[in-house]
Amino acid sequence: MTPDIDSERLRSIGALEEPAVRQIIERFFQTLDEQLAGIAAAPDAARLLHRLRGSAANCGFPALAEACRAAELEPAAPDQGTQLAAAARRAADAWTALLAGTAP
Repeated sequence: MTPDIDSERLRSIGALEEPAVRQIIERFFQTLDEQLAGIAAAPDAARLLHRLRGSAANCGFPALAEACRAAELEPAAPDQGTQLAAAARRAADAWTALLAGTAP
């Protein structure tokens, strides 16, 4: 199973030490629900999924990136929205736990 968070990736980009990087990741999560809603309604969902996939991977959230990849490959799968939303929630929870010092 793909991990929800890549702590090493987050540390390598300075997410825990650099306020500007932390703000970028916080903004990522603040707009995530809006992005997911936009994907569901967009005729160019594959492009938006690809962009979200790259952002998630670069920010250290591999399970969300993998859920985006799966949605790109099978856009008509009936539970794609549910899978994306669940991966997004797990990524946000993992980020919160990491900041609180309770992440594994």
